[in-house]
Amino acid sequence: MSGLMIAGICLTLFALALGLWQQRRIVRHVNQYKVSAAEAGRVYGAGRDWCNLALWFSIALVLVSQLVQQVQRGEAANRLTLSMASSAAIIFICGMYAGRLMLRAQQRREGTIDGHDDGVIVHK
Repeated sequence: MSGLMIAGICLTLFALALGLWQQRRIVRHVNQYKVSAAEAGRVYGAGRDWCNLALWFSIALVLVSQLVQQVQRGEAANRLTLSMASSAAIIFICGMYAGRLMLRAQQRREGTIDGHDDGVIVHK
């Protein structure tokens, strides 16, 4: 189970780096095309959702790994309950971001939201 925890920590670092890169893209887009930060954030919002999903999923990996280790050690029931509740909350947050990404994909297929083509905002 320590391998799962290490994978979660590595994914956390990757998600943080990806989030910084995504934020840099937004700032560069605002400066280059002179659009508002809100509009650029809307265009690159799916990237931020992917970063958030990766971050929360990595936290879920670490928590579930820790929960399994607690069960193997035979921890007290009140600690296990708290760990299970926190793991369930984190998994709920992961589901929320996955749902946002699925909704974005559906709206993009239907053509109901703005898209972008090579960093240039395209209004449909």
